[in-house]
Amino acid sequence: MLTAARAHLSRRLRLWLIVGGCVVVLGGAFLWVLPEIVRRTLVTQIPKLTGRAASIEDIDLNLFTGRLALKKLRLAEREPSETFLQAERIDLRVSPLSLVVGHVRLADLTLTAPRIRIVRTGPVEFNFSDLLALIPPTDPNKPKSRWTVSIGRLALVDGAVLASDRAVSPARDWQIQGITVEAGGLTTRAAQQPGHLEVRARVNEAPLDANAGSVVLTPTALTMHLTLDRFDLTQLRQYLPPGLPASLESGTLGVALEIVVERGEDRLTRAVVSGDIRVEGVALAQAGRPAPFVKLPRLTIAIKEADLLAQSVMIKSVEAEGLDLRAVRDQAGTVDLLALAGGDYRQVPPLVRGILEIGFTGVSHQRLLVVAVAALLLAGLFAFLRWSRQGMAVRAVAQNPEAAQAMGIHLGRIFALALALGVGLAGAGGALMAPLFNVYPAVGFPLTIKAFAITILGGMGNLVGALVASLIIGVAESLVVMVVPSQWQNGVAFVVMIVVLLLRPQGLLGRGSAR
Repeated sequence: MLTAARAHLSRRLRLWLIVGGCVVVLGGAFLWVLPEIVRRTLVTQIPKLTGRAASIEDIDLNLFTGRLALKKLRLAEREPSETFLQAERIDLRVSPLSLVVGHVRLADLTLTAPRIRIVRTGPVEFNFSDLLALIPPTDPNKPKSRWTVSIGRLALVDGAVLASDRAVSPARDWQIQGITVEAGGLTTRAAQQPGHLEVRARVNEAPLDANAGSVVLTPTALTMHLTLDRFDLTQLRQYLPPGLPASLESGTLGVALEIVVERGEDRLTRAVVSGDIRVEGVALAQAGRPAPFVKLPRLTIAIKEADLLAQSVMIKSVEAEGLDLRAVRDQAGTVDLLALAGGDYRQVPPLVRGILEIGFTGVSHQRLLVVAVAALLLAGLFAFLRWSRQGMAVRAVAQNPEAAQAMGIHLGRIFALALALGVGLAGAGGALMAPLFNVYPAVGFPLTIKAFAITILGGMGNLVGALVASLIIGVAESLVVMVVPSQWQNGVAFVVMIVVLLLRPQGLLGRGSAR
């Protein structure tokens, strides 16, 4: 009987061993084929979700350690022969127990040699617009997910973004290569220690460096330092408005900025930028003229604070070094720099209309208004300089600044007053004279030459002399056109000025200097 019991026990043990062996073999076989099952599932489901072909060469999966590796991942464009996204390898390690408690903890996530190709075909059309359309809109009534994610280490090695902008003409290609990302301590859990982020890349061979020593995801808060050096500004020509009178021939851009971003529950609460923007070797040329008319070796703008939400900018300083400005005046009297504002002629309507008939000739009411207002302004200026304390101070500073300062006159205030008087009189004169001429960028140049000649002819600093000289030149120009072509009219002021300088250098009513 004992022998029979032992035999029965032995058969049961063998049966359990056989069952256990089968389970082990089946489990091992399942674990062995599981990566291939996952690969085939992904390759089948991704095209169904995105409408694009996808391929994965191989997958390594270890359920016990939580490691997953995807090798040779590729997502095609809408045209299957072209590649939209590819990666040499994606490695991640997740804690299996974290999935039970609703907190996905990625101990390590590494992307090796990812490449993405971006094509812009319209103002807001890209080669991934169809993928964006698959993202469902946010439902404000849907409760927030209770799942959280933490990443112990995130690394991206030798990444690249190859972009082609076909919405501009000619098309512009952009290459962001050598992308390296190193981050850690990132979590969507609230009230956790901040993480860090470092990014390095080359934007069309211009080195880019961004680092944030404190990154908080919930709520979002980060302070990032961004630097870009030797970025070629001529790459932006296609994005400048068409029809500009000047073109960018050369120049490089460098920035060193600090960016602070903070976000509340549903909106940004702070977005501030500060730092320096530097351009070097800038050269501007006019259309049809190869020689640059502006050269700027270096320009530095220090931004104290740029509030992106308030749309306000506070500039700390602006420094320009070695500005080289070149202007050319042609035979018609047009200055090329002034022509940059536009070469079209404009007409200003007169302040008063009508013509006063005087005998066999007529004078427009606008010209009579010019004479009347000019006479009032001249009389007021004469009275101000002759009898007011400020006017006498202006005359004193003009005659002897040192002596005037010694008598207690504030030179800075007098200079500002004289500048304000000059600008005001010039503005009044321009407003009165504009209806008499076609307005264009260089309209004031002939008048400036005549004013200079009138000042020399009448005598420096003599208002009565200026009035007499203006009458002489006006009458001389009117008489000259009766015997010579009208294009020589503007030369009368020069001839009169030269004659006066030869015969009476101090002017008609000016006083000679004491010897």
